[in-house]
Amino acid sequence: MDKIKQEILKTATNAFVKKGIRSVSVDDICDDLRISKKTFYSYYRQKEALVMAVMETFTTHHQEYHCMLQNQEFTNVIDEILWMKTLIKNGKEEKKHERFFNDLLKYYPSIYNTFSVEKRQYTEQMFLIQIEKGIAQGVFREDIHVQFTAQSLTVSLQYFINMSIKHPRKYTKLGIIDFMVDSYLRMVCNEKGLLYYTSLLT
Repeated sequence: MDKIKQEILKTATNAFVKKGIRSVSVDDICDDLRISKKTFYSYYRQKEALVMAVMETFTTHHQEYHCMLQNQEFTNVIDEILWMKTLIKNGKEEKKHERFFNDLLKYYPSIYNTFSVEKRQYTEQMFLIQIEKGIAQGVFREDIHVQFTAQSLTVSLQYFINMSIKHPRKYTKLGIIDFMVDSYLRMVCNEKGLLYYTSLLT
């Protein structure tokens, strides 16, 4: 990537995360980098194109992060799911990006919806892998419809995440994570898996 374009993207990302998208103008970014607006527009036709580029960067980092998580070794998939839950709950990145995603949903809904579709597909695939792994390990039920269950979990998760953005006082992300993981495991675990899971709660 061109050095100037990379600097624009980096500066915009930091500013959007810190102040929110709406509060940062093209003039602000140009002033910070000491470049002209003509130079800026030679790389990004408009602010919306820059917002799209920032979102693409977030998506790439998110997928790389989850690929790294899937390469960890665990006793079984239940431990893997609970470990991921702990990382997400303790992670500072989600909180740091809240203002950005709130503005994205409010002022750039088309971009938000585009990446929501991609994230939904990625999340569904993650659930599919976990469920199939749990069945193979003998801790998840063999009689569940894997595809339908993965789709249902994905839709539910996306719904509550959207609600947490629109109504943060009513739907907290930490509460949603606890609820979704508990519901998920109680839905898919067989007797052996449920005994193992509940033993970890005491």
